[in-house]
Amino acid sequence: MRRMPRMQSVPSKMKKTAVLWENIRIRPYIPESRRYNRKEVFNMLRRHRFVFLKPDIGGGGRGAVKLTPARRGVMCQTLNGRRVLPVQRAFRWIEQEMISRRNYMAQQGIRMAQVDGRNVDFRVHLQKPRNRWLITGFCAKLAPPGSLVTNRCRGGTPLEASKAVKRISHTVGKKEKTLKKRNICSF
Repeated sequence: MRRMPRMQSVPSKMKKTAVLWENIRIRPYIPESRRYNRKEVFNMLRRHRFVFLKPDIGGGGRGAVKLTPARRGVMCQTLNGRRVLPVQRAFRWIEQEMISRRNYMAQQGIRMAQVDGRNVDFRVHLQKPRNRWLITGFCAKLAPPGSLVTNRCRGGTPLEASKAVKRISHTVGKKEKTLKKRNICSF
């Protein structure tokens, strides 16, 4: 039996993003991503509806913060809840409580597809055993109601990717029919 070469995991989200960025065909689909820097995040909040901060290395949604511009500052949402803070106070809180001991990245927030009102994301698992990338897995994960993250350890539910796509398509189809019926929009 042929032995598979030893696989190396790349834990850094920034390094993974940099590898994806090198591919010109997929570059337009990669959300803007930067190392955490107060000025950079402030500018990203001007350009995007929301921004996610997350540890460069880590998983399970631990340490993730969703920042959304609000009338009186910035809404900061974590796994433990949400609160609106004045901008400078929000950055002080982030820097003292969240990122004081770790490298963080800022990433453009993207509107996620939903199944039954719950966010769903898709994960493609890639490996490069012999200088050639292989897709070794593809799955969907459904977030718990109202949650920031889809991780299983945070209550996310695995779902076959094909079933998730069908359920998303079904929901979009129902919305289209309703809009057509009301003469609001034609597709």
